[in-house]
Order: sequence, then C-alpha cells, then structure tokens
Amino acid sequence: MVPRWAKAVRHWQPGDRVTLPFVCACGACPQCVSGNHQVCDHQFQPGFTHWGSFAEYVAINNADVNLVRFAG
Repeated sequence: MVPRWAKAVRHWQPGDRVTLPFVCACGACPQCVSGNHQVCDHQFQPGFTHWGSFAEYVAINNADVNLVRFAG
C-alpha cells in the first residue's frame, strides 16, 4: 500500500494497493526507455540487493516505474 508520506511518488495515491516485480528498474537507461525493465542496467531486487522482502513498508527507488497495481 502506498503510504500517505510517500511524497515523491507521483503516479500513485496514498492507500493504493501495490506490489512490484522481482527485478526493479531505474526507468532511465536505454533498456528501460525501450520498455525492457527486466534487463535494466541498474536493476535492484528488494530482499536481495536491498532491504525489504518481509518489511511492512519498504522504500522503493523509482516507485513510479516499478509499482504495479494489486488487483484484489
């Protein structure tokens, strides 16, 4: 869920239920610009390369690029 204090997130509203892919992208490299976020030059994986798999809230870099609406 996007918390109310996520001020840098522009494309989502507080309370939106979201998830994210295993491989998160930067959104700006040539691979991301071409729509291939899964092979991003600057990719990161929460829980592996960054904190976060079991946390209640996690700060995600480039959240506007990486968040996916959770249906349900």
